[in-house]
Amino acid sequence: MAMTLTSVAAISMLTLYQSHLRAYQHGKAQIETQDKLRVALARISHELRSAGYDPSATSGAGVVVAQRDFLYLTRDLVPSTPSALDGADEHLAFCLYRDDTLGIHRGRQGGGSCSGTGRDATDCPGRGYHQPLAEKITRLEFRYFGRNEAGEEEVLPFDGANESLSEPGAIRRIEVVLGAEFSFRGQSRTVERRESVYVRNMGL
Repeated sequence: MAMTLTSVAAISMLTLYQSHLRAYQHGKAQIETQDKLRVALARISHELRSAGYDPSATSGAGVVVAQRDFLYLTRDLVPSTPSALDGADEHLAFCLYRDDTLGIHRGRQGGGSCSGTGRDATDCPGRGYHQPLAEKITRLEFRYFGRNEAGEEEVLPFDGANESLSEPGAIRRIEVVLGAEFSFRGQSRTVERRESVYVRNMGL
């Protein structure tokens, strides 16, 4: 009888230990994925705040292309007369390339000459290259907000099948949504984070 009770107690303790171990491993993988998204969002947010930086007010810097999964902006970091957006890092694009790698494409022209998103996002030697921010990203989505005539914030709708804004200069706030997968015991789990950024140099 005593041996039976001891066996039952041992099995219960082992089951409890295994349950706690699974919970720890799952939590660790989830936190690591969340941290990856947090770091990537912090970097994107920092860069987005510079969109439209134009101390000379002559370069026309701002958001150039605003799509659901692709954003291309310019900023005048090296003011000159006449002002031209041809300095290093004055053109930035954000996209997923190789399908699941989040990257910044930077250069002196054309959004670093990033050609698009997904497998179509290619580097153009001499004009810019992708800088990876995070891998195994399953979702990159930009949501754009402007203000109506009454000064109230409103969602800016996409135009056409390419889901692009016809007037990116109307953007006042951008919400960035990132999603990533992690594997736990052979199953894929998804984590999402989002960040809201006011584009402070536009609309001044």
